[in-house]
Amino acid sequence: MNRWQLLDTKAHSQAGWQKFTHYAFASQDVYCPILMAELTQTLPYYSLAFLPVSSTEPVKFQLVALLGLRPNRNVYLDKHGKWLAPYVPSYFRGYPFSLLPDEHGKAALAVDITSPLLHNPAQPGDTLLYQENGELTEAAGQILNFLTQRLQNQQVTQVLTDALQQADLIQPWTISWQPNSNDADPEKAKKQQNLGGFYQIDEERLRSLSPETYQSLAKNSALGLAYAQLFSQARLQDLRYREHRALSDAQPTPSLDFDALFGTKDDTLKFNF
Repeated sequence: MNRWQLLDTKAHSQAGWQKFTHYAFASQDVYCPILMAELTQTLPYYSLAFLPVSSTEPVKFQLVALLGLRPNRNVYLDKHGKWLAPYVPSYFRGYPFSLLPDEHGKAALAVDITSPLLHNPAQPGDTLLYQENGELTEAAGQILNFLTQRLQNQQVTQVLTDALQQADLIQPWTISWQPNSNDADPEKAKKQQNLGGFYQIDEERLRSLSPETYQSLAKNSALGLAYAQLFSQARLQDLRYREHRALSDAQPTPSLDFDALFGTKDDTLKFNF
């Protein structure tokens, strides 16, 4: 489990980190937040859903991508931690860093102190967090900028999601799939499995919106988000396929160098999705 700690010029003055070379840290994530800015990149590879993030009324929802249908198993990773889709959601590309509110409520850079990528003091080959004058190094500053841009677009995404909720367009979604015969539990292999807890756009209600509401949602781009979620449901078949491959311990091996083809190498800190 991650333990986030705000960076401190005293506590981390000698600290450094290594850039991750795999995504094993995401191996148990079965969903992740998605931003409006990366919709066009995620739609070819991921099913999108809404996840409730508050228990009080009115319930707030977060836009997420589905990464697995079983607990604690991200099927977009192989056993070596290699991501098996050309596009890696931006949520994972700032690790081991994140943003947390400081004592004044301002977003500040934080680090996962449980990560093996972080060393305090720094080890040979590490990238330092701080300069001698107490300012962030250029590399750390780039991470802060990347995460700040993510936060800004996250706020935009939330406003649009809230608009869909206010229009009463978000409804419960039960996702069904059937494990193949290689499932470790023979009984489960025969039965259809249902995954609950996620939400989708109510397509029928979307079609019956009043002209005023429809125009309002179209004007602020919330309508585009609604249709994106509906279109992304076509990727469920691919997700089920990945689950079957994972159950049989057979990892898909791309015949092309997708990193080179789609230009995703070395894009950890880029926000131009």
